[in-house]
Amino acid sequence: MVEQTSQDQYSHGAKVRDHGVPVPQLTQTLPYGRDHISWMESNVQQLEVALGR
Repeated sequence: MVEQTSQDQYSHGAKVRDHGVPVPQLTQTLPYGRDHISWMESNVQQLEVALGR
């Protein structure tokens, strides 16, 4: 498995979350055990929550 996200990116997400900024947990590749449709639906739902929709 190739690491695509650096630790700096994770710590940055924690910092902005501490200030009340929503940070969706999106992945660049299809997670194990998911099909494409459920993966994309999950991404859309997380973005809607982050945008307050």
